[in-house]
Amino acid sequence: MLEEQVLNAKLHDRAAFRCGVPALDDYLHKYAVQQNAKGLRAVFVLVDPAQPRTILGFYTLSAGQVDVLQLSDAKRKKLPRYPLPCFRMGRLARHIDHSGKGLREILIGCAVDRCLQARNLVGAYALLVDAKSKQAKLFYEHYGFKACVDAPMTLHLPLGAARRKIVAPTLRRCAGRCPPPTRRLAAPSCARQSTPAQPARQPPPPGRSETIRPTALV
Repeated sequence: MLEEQVLNAKLHDRAAFRCGVPALDDYLHKYAVQQNAKGLRAVFVLVDPAQPRTILGFYTLSAGQVDVLQLSDAKRKKLPRYPLPCFRMGRLARHIDHSGKGLREILIGCAVDRCLQARNLVGAYALLVDAKSKQAKLFYEHYGFKACVDAPMTLHLPLGAARRKIVAPTLRRCAGRCPPPTRRLAAPSCARQSTPAQPARQPPPPGRSETIRPTALV
């Protein structure tokens, strides 16, 4: 079983990664950690638990949008006439020594699954990718991505329950999905301030009615 993990500069050996595309290698070696730390992109890596330092592949996710005019006529009829929020998979690569093992398929499945999970909290219509070559474009089209009207090397995959068919084979091979840890949120500072105990209300003397004063709103 393989594991998908958030890129960790202290744990993962970025310098040893080679995918055969200099621009992708360069990105992981020089820029991935900084961009991940600054919140510009989330970077995820695929590893074998037996060799956790070795990066088998990686991909990045960030926010994006697509102009509705870039979609087909059939899709435009059902959508609003303004740019649609999306996720963008900026980069995806697998180690050149592990070609032919289906790692790219695992990575794309992990990316789609993460987008589907995030979509439960943040609205997003599709996952965007920028194909770097015709071969890459064919790869994405095989998984249901469709080219944008005026930018054929930019492709989109509408997200939804039907996309689970892409994810299911991946999850059978990738055990570790690194779900975010459960966070215990601290109470707001105003709620944490101790409230002085109020003295018990004394009943009114016999024969005298009690006047109820409205409580001030804080």
